[in-house]
Amino acid sequence: MHKVARVLTLASLTVIALVAGLGVGFAATATVTIDTTLHPATLTVQPGTSVTWVNNDHERHRMRSRNGPVEWDSNDLEPGDTYTFTFTVEGSYPYLDERDDENPAYHGAVVVTAPSGGGTGGGGGGTGGGTAPAPSSAAVRIFDKSFIPGTVTIATGGTVTWSNDDDTAHTVNASAGGFASGTMSEGEKFSRKFNSAGTFNYFCALHSDMKGTVRVQSASGTVPPPKAATGGAGGSTPAAAAPVMSAPGQSGVSIVDFAFTPPTVRIRAGDTVAWANQGQEPHTVTAKDGSFDSGILEPGATFRRVFAKEGSLTYACDLHPNMAGTVLVGAAVRAAESSPPTAPAAQTPPSGSLTASGSGGAASAQQGGGLGTGTFLGVVLGIPAVLLVGSTIYLWRTSPTKG
Repeated sequence: MHKVARVLTLASLTVIALVAGLGVGFAATATVTIDTTLHPATLTVQPGTSVTWVNNDHERHRMRSRNGPVEWDSNDLEPGDTYTFTFTVEGSYPYLDERDDENPAYHGAVVVTAPSGGGTGGGGGGTGGGTAPAPSSAAVRIFDKSFIPGTVTIATGGTVTWSNDDDTAHTVNASAGGFASGTMSEGEKFSRKFNSAGTFNYFCALHSDMKGTVRVQSASGTVPPPKAATGGAGGSTPAAAAPVMSAPGQSGVSIVDFAFTPPTVRIRAGDTVAWANQGQEPHTVTAKDGSFDSGILEPGATFRRVFAKEGSLTYACDLHPNMAGTVLVGAAVRAAESSPPTAPAAQTPPSGSLTASGSGGAASAQQGGGLGTGTFLGVVLGIPAVLLVGSTIYLWRTSPTKG
């Protein structure tokens, strides 16, 4: 009897060893605790892992995925309730508390990545195998001016999808250049496929403090360091932009990251100014007095405006207020401006004997001609009178008429 029991025990141990050696076993589990925050906020597991959320808070919560390969929803979790979901598909699963979605303390992510092919072995059996391959896709949620999660890892050839769940516009721009989402309004998505391994830092051009990283793993499991930045937030100074070619009656301004070149243009009334965005980031051309606004200019876009009135107008980029410029509008060309000035008409003093007094001394002359309607009363009465013509003072004396 003891011999039979010993044989059965040995057989059972052999089966267990074989099962362990084949990598077969119970499904993995993980737990996320909910109280005033999530513990842990980001969880990395293998496919087949069952994750359980435990509500240890005194408030009701509802954990719900925002995007990812598979949607899931815990529905309302009363204090003490639990919810379990089994993740079988690789990818990134950002989620939040649907009942308190504006609180970043309840924003989390589950990253599901497959193990390496070798397994770890058991009981002296397996040899283990290298770095686990990264998933072929990842999802990043944009919310509350944050990228959630801030760092994702995918395999070469994988795709990352960003979803704007915020109530304001955002962008996804590579710090070293290479990709840019353009302006994403609330509810819009942007996807990018990464065909080469490397570390790709990115940021929001509208909120430069928003930053994230995509790590793309090579077939050997390595992730090369990031490339040097070519401009933009935190990058090196970009090369000078090529001048904007202007037609007659038109002036050009280049928009680079982050300046208007030239910062001041001088035009005549009726001329046009054209702004061309030659940078990698979106910008605006917005008058300080509100008289004009380009809206958001994506890289490569151009905005034109005719300035009909004289004056000085200052403008700036709404997205980057430190970018500013000025348009000085002068008088339009008039035909009269090209004509030579006309000499003033000669002043003809009244007739009679007069003495001229001025800065050059005194002189006497005899003038002929009628007195006109401006003759002083003193002339009629035969008494001396003073007449001012231009800058000369004339002393008028009439001679008595002989009978």
